[in-house]
Amino acid sequence: MIVVMNKFNIKNEFVDEFIERWKNRNSYLSSVDGFVEFHLLKASPETNYCVVSSFVKWQNFKSFENWTKSNEFKKAHANAGETAHMHFKNANLEIYEVVI
Repeated sequence: MIVVMNKFNIKNEFVDEFIERWKNRNSYLSSVDGFVEFHLLKASPETNYCVVSSFVKWQNFKSFENWTKSNEFKKAHANAGETAHMHFKNANLEIYEVVI
């Protein structure tokens, strides 16, 4: 099992709007083989930004890789550029193996 986290550094004034966009979007994840669960995490705000992380658990790396090549992935990310002004700096993708 793996966990894939995409850490977004969102300007403080846009955090609530960014989270609302995630609440109202169709991720298509539930229709993808190997998808286990999704959460959106919010850290305590820093001076200029707040880290908001997507947390997705997958059965294995191949399932995640297949997702990134799927039509569902393309549809889920079609409007990603609309939030560019909300970002304080670039997002950071991290992949973890679940060991316990």
